[in-house]
Amino acid sequence: MTDNIEKLVKSIINIIDKNTNNKIIINNIIPKYTSNKYSSIDNKIWRLNINNNDITKNSPYNISYKCLTCSKENTISCIQFIRKLNKEHPEYCYFCRNSNEEKRNKQSQIMTQLYSGEYQVKQKINISIMDKYNKSIEVFNTLDNDIKEQYFKKHLTCEEYNYIKQHIISICDGTIMKNEFEKYEYLPIYHASNQMKYTSVLYDISNNIIIKPNKPILKCEICQKQWKSKNLEIHKGSLKIMCHDCKLCRKIFKIRNTTNIINNNILYQSQLELKFINWCNNNNIIVTNGPNISYFFNLKNRIYKIDFYLPQINLLIEVKDDHIWHIRQVNNGNWDAKINAVNEILKNNNDLYNEYILLKPNNWNDVLLSIKNRFK
Repeated sequence: MTDNIEKLVKSIINIIDKNTNNKIIINNIIPKYTSNKYSSIDNKIWRLNINNNDITKNSPYNISYKCLTCSKENTISCIQFIRKLNKEHPEYCYFCRNSNEEKRNKQSQIMTQLYSGEYQVKQKINISIMDKYNKSIEVFNTLDNDIKEQYFKKHLTCEEYNYIKQHIISICDGTIMKNEFEKYEYLPIYHASNQMKYTSVLYDISNNIIIKPNKPILKCEICQKQWKSKNLEIHKGSLKIMCHDCKLCRKIFKIRNTTNIINNNILYQSQLELKFINWCNNNNIIVTNGPNISYFFNLKNRIYKIDFYLPQINLLIEVKDDHIWHIRQVNNGNWDAKINAVNEILKNNNDLYNEYILLKPNNWNDVLLSIKNRFK
């Protein structure tokens, strides 16, 4: 804690609640050098803790304090006081800062030149994007190792971007397609004009502009489905690029891969599903991944992923063991909503889907025998 910060906190005379106009009884005041847990950056600043409560910009308090330089009593909002704590010279108040002789002479000189027509506005120096990028790298490399390490905990390196790039269909909500990626160069460290200071961007070489690669449409490595993501950074450190459904399923049941008799990829979760795939392979029956069916339940649009499809006989197969997840769906009505959606698909797609069968341990032998007889 710096001396000026400590002195400034001790100079607080009273704190008034703006809503009630009552004084706050101060039991303790502690300045804390921390970062906001909801912030997208981890920059630490001085904050104020009063009576074991952190003061924020929404706190309804006015703080009266005595200036460390001119001893004048000032009353400002709590957010202004926090900003004051983080200024280079917190020992000056508004009045003594503006009464500084050097500042007044400089301001007077500028105004005199302005009215006489002698004042020259500084010309803005245009710097190229690549020069700014090289300068960003140069300044970034002078930062502490902790800051640099923290930055790359949330931003992609070039290697990580190149890995994810293989699975990107488009970026910027579909405006830039995969076949256009070659004209963009990934810049992992670029100086930003906002509080983040640095960010990662794509540089359009031909048009000499930069873009933020947000709203990418990605292709899932597991189910091959395309879906829209918020940004690329949330996939940092991912061993596989997965859609929301596959990522959720992997947290509950691990999704595994195997192949059918024509060497196509088949997904399964349980040992019972693998047993059915192996049975199809042993009986020379082609089995593929089932379709995704849209349905509506509990005021939301949802997706039901049917386990398998036997294209030779246009049969949909759902394999269910007696686990709690299925029982819960039956009890809360989710399963009925899925079956209703399946019936609509069967009604409207007779040429593609003729029948849907729920395969369980208690009907296992009968169903498999029925399927086998259809191939005789």
